[in-house]
Amino acid sequence: MTNLYHDFKKFKLEAPTLGLNRDEFIKRWNDDKVATEKAIAKALTALINDTYGILCLSEDKDNIKMWSHYANKHTGVVLEFDFQKILTKGKDYYWKVNYPGVGKFLNFLDKEVPSNSSFFGQLITKASVWEEENEVRICAVHSGLHPMNPECFTGLIFGINTNVEEKITLVHLVGKNYPNVKFSQADRDEDDFKINIVPLDVKLHIDLLIQKRNNG
Repeated sequence: MTNLYHDFKKFKLEAPTLGLNRDEFIKRWNDDKVATEKAIAKALTALINDTYGILCLSEDKDNIKMWSHYANKHTGVVLEFDFQKILTKGKDYYWKVNYPGVGKFLNFLDKEVPSNSSFFGQLITKASVWEEENEVRICAVHSGLHPMNPECFTGLIFGINTNVEEKITLVHLVGKNYPNVKFSQADRDEDDFKINIVPLDVKLHIDLLIQKRNNG
């Protein structure tokens, strides 16, 4: 616990020291490890939420449940990113989210793991019920809005039920500001319970949609 206390101080993480000096911190830990760990976890979570920026992404673009839940029953869209280009060198970090089988934060206060990994164990751990999201989180060293490298936005996938007007609007907006973005369409598979992502000739697609709309 001495090393952990010093690491909190080294990284200027005052809240997880619980307002205690080194000796008080060690005594409290020795007196009640469980309660102390919970107090540290709570303070660390609040600190992370107030200080760090988190971008949550998924590695799956064809997950039926996620399309239903996050894209308003397939009426929305999926944005594709090259997340390596999102990162600001030396300032941002990314991890795959951990989904443990029991309610325990990844590596938190694990003696075999470096403290800086333990700190972020809470930040990258979710209940196993969310495992199907296959999530990756990018963590920035400050919260709030961040500028985005236009090159990191690489694709846009229309949902099965995205309406005509929204498609037309999105093509104009994205094409104007992000000319390198590739467009695709999510379609139901005819033989299985899955979604297929089909590349689009977006100009032809929009021309056909406009023609169809004009014809009633």
